[in-house]
Amino acid sequence: MKIKSIWLSSVVMMLLFVTVTASVGLADTPDMVLVGQFSGDASDVGVAGDHAYLGQGQDFVILDVSDVADPSEVGRITALSEVYDIAISGDHAYIANGDNGLVIVDVSTPSSPSLAGTYDTEGFALDIAISGNYAYVADGSGLVIVDVSTPSSPILAGTYDTTGYANGVAVSGNYAYVAGDSKGIFDGSNGIAVVDVSDPSSPRQVGSYGSIYAYDVAISNNHVYVADHTGLVILDVSDPLSPRSEGSYSAGGDTNDVAVSGNNAYVADHTGIFVLDVSMPSSPDLLSSYSTDGNVNGIEASGNYIYVADSSRGLVVLQQGASGGSIVTEDNSTSDTAIGSNLPGEPQLSLIGDRSVQENEMLTFTISATTVDGGSIVYTAAGLPAEATLDPTTGIFSWAPGMGTAGTYTVTFTAESNGLTDSETIILNVIASAQDQTSSMAVTDLQETGLSSSWIRWEWTNPDNPDFSHVMLYIDDVPVANTSESYYTATGLAPGISHSLTICSVDSSGNIVTEGVHDLATTLALQDISSISGINITPISITLAWEASDDTTGVQILRNGIPLGNVSGSTSYPDTGLNGDTIYNYTIIPYKDNGMEGKKVMISLRTPPYGTDNTKSIFYSSEDAANLIFTEALTVPLIMNTNVTYEFTGEGNDILSVDFYSLQDSGDVTCTIEVLNGRSKLVSNDPVGFVYKYMNIWVGSSGFATGSDLKDARIKFKVNDSWLQDIGLTAADVRLQRYDGTVWEVLPTTVVNNDNVGHTVFESQTPGFSPFAITAKKELASSINADRDKAQGLAQRSNMFLIAMLIFLAGAFAAAYFYLRKGDS
Repeated sequence: MKIKSIWLSSVVMMLLFVTVTASVGLADTPDMVLVGQFSGDASDVGVAGDHAYLGQGQDFVILDVSDVADPSEVGRITALSEVYDIAISGDHAYIANGDNGLVIVDVSTPSSPSLAGTYDTEGFALDIAISGNYAYVADGSGLVIVDVSTPSSPILAGTYDTTGYANGVAVSGNYAYVAGDSKGIFDGSNGIAVVDVSDPSSPRQVGSYGSIYAYDVAISNNHVYVADHTGLVILDVSDPLSPRSEGSYSAGGDTNDVAVSGNNAYVADHTGIFVLDVSMPSSPDLLSSYSTDGNVNGIEASGNYIYVADSSRGLVVLQQGASGGSIVTEDNSTSDTAIGSNLPGEPQLSLIGDRSVQENEMLTFTISATTVDGGSIVYTAAGLPAEATLDPTTGIFSWAPGMGTAGTYTVTFTAESNGLTDSETIILNVIASAQDQTSSMAVTDLQETGLSSSWIRWEWTNPDNPDFSHVMLYIDDVPVANTSESYYTATGLAPGISHSLTICSVDSSGNIVTEGVHDLATTLALQDISSISGINITPISITLAWEASDDTTGVQILRNGIPLGNVSGSTSYPDTGLNGDTIYNYTIIPYKDNGMEGKKVMISLRTPPYGTDNTKSIFYSSEDAANLIFTEALTVPLIMNTNVTYEFTGEGNDILSVDFYSLQDSGDVTCTIEVLNGRSKLVSNDPVGFVYKYMNIWVGSSGFATGSDLKDARIKFKVNDSWLQDIGLTAADVRLQRYDGTVWEVLPTTVVNNDNVGHTVFESQTPGFSPFAITAKKELASSINADRDKAQGLAQRSNMFLIAMLIFLAGAFAAAYFYLRKGDS
């Protein structure tokens, strides 16, 4: 009995332990509500504007989340390997694609994403961050930096082999923070490595924090947020060389991903998510949590919504309810305003934080805000220092404080939308530089040395001054870079637009030449093709027509990716020898006289099926496509009681002309020449003699070209003299033969002339139009004469026999008459 009591007590204690443990885990809190879901599995999620970007196995899926209650798929593309992480920047999505490295997808048209470029890293790409023109990839073996200024051609910039296995990466300013573990152990045991990436070609580690198990990392202001094996760890990196622990929150188990927005940190683990108030990094406070009943692989916060990538439930969209935690107000005090409780048009300004800059250095950052209704936002600032700028649309702040400006400046930034505002007041701290009033000389020889429709390259000569440090570059008065090089290439520009480069040189003490050196250059304008269309479309031909810009000197035509030819001085192109009821894809590429390629345009056109024309104008062939070498068709109007001539010039067509006398007003009628590989499928036997060429000649549609429509039809054609020499015959032996539906008919053929370029021209009379063969045979001419002589001889012998019989009969009648007279007497 005692043993039983002890056992029951143990069970009760275990249940109590489980209950208590569960109570500190990720139980749903009443203020976290599910607002939408997209089913399936999900490995990561990114959000930009009204779209969420989801990884589902090897598929990269784009969802419309303008209605978060009903996310809907608008586009999808399959990557080379599984999608592990997604970063969105501008019109491109950057994917950490496992053993296939970096994959870049063009998402400018969400309904039709397309592969823009790839870079196969040496390791296993697990996480990615984008900063400026560079992609930073946590690649297992370390950090890989890829130049993505041209997304279609990413190139390696630099690498750094971390001590541990690189799982995650975040970038801020000149530093990348890499989450890593001992090689191959995947346990995050090497913590955070701080890598100086000010020179992407030679990154170097300058600091670390190794006493945590790091799986993912995010950064906001001067704090790094680390997802580790117990929950969330917050590091102060105001001095990147010496990170220090400032706070932590224990979730009782491994965490997979972390995202930070404003005063909140969003953390994912194997059962769900939890949201922390990190306005006081030293003591993060739980605001809410939500259990997805699956393994959460990724998390993203945008506006008032939390987007969760779950292994079993797909994309889960959550919203903080009415009982959210404390948030920072405009005066930096705290209130219990609920997260997600903004008015429909009220902007919510993301946390900015105090900033520091040294005299004669450039300080630039972007303030941002969101609204529930997606309304437009205008940014303003009160207390801006002299020469500091704030773009009211983009929120980009720029300031390069000069010498003697050291001190603190109080600035209030405000986001306004629909008459409602949200503000934050920060301190700008300008640090004094060493006083050296020896001004560096200005650069010389600034000039544009190369350009295209999308980039301009400038070169110059730096000052020959031992105190020279670097130059500050401005494109169209916007700061773009500091460099000690003597060249710069501006990329991503629009065609036909002028841009100015201003260069200010700086010495080692920070003195700036106040008068910058300027140069203006214009990108090349692209020639343009417009109004492309198909005209005069038949089952066997399509004529392309287009309009071209004045600077277009020629175009190249491609059909189904295969070049057809180049056209100059014309805005149309006839494509013949086609098949009926077939789709053809055409591409037209304009060129300048210097060979510069313009914007190509594409069009898909379908030929009609054979036999669909019920008029007299066109005959639709039934020949197999494999037997058709070349087709040429001409259309002319047929007028009663006039001579009509069709003249053909197509290369490969030995028929020079077809002419006849029209007996009817038949309107536009097409004469079609089909040059064949072999005998027509309409013919059952071969013609007599050597065959030079088979062809079909048709005038109008089936049933036309009868004796009531035309008369005196003649065909003019040419034969290569070398062919006659090869078979040992002459021009006198050439005959055009016509198949009349049963047998081959040898047509009267005469020599017209020799064109002095290796051909002899002939003309034949024909009673109609059908399959033809150009032939040659000695016996063709002699056999015709022999038959004619034989017929004449038979006729002569027949006449002599008749005369002899008449004489014989006359004599017999005379003898009989005299015999009878004699008997009577």
